[in-house]
Amino acid sequence: MEMSFYVEDRGNGIKWVQIIDRRNMHDIVKWCRDTGCGKQVNIRNISFKNEEELTMFLLRWQ
Repeated sequence: MEMSFYVEDRGNGIKWVQIIDRRNMHDIVKWCRDTGCGKQVNIRNISFKNEEELTMFLLRWQ
């Protein structure tokens, strides 16, 4: 599954992923809840506490 998104460094180790194509947003948010990896901060963005969480996201959704 190829998705359209980009990663933004918000400082202090926090990374945000902005989802461009939101068709899979429901599945992404469910995955975040199920894994405890990342959290939805608004309608398009997922926040990650560290590189490990971001890497897990990229491995799953990239």
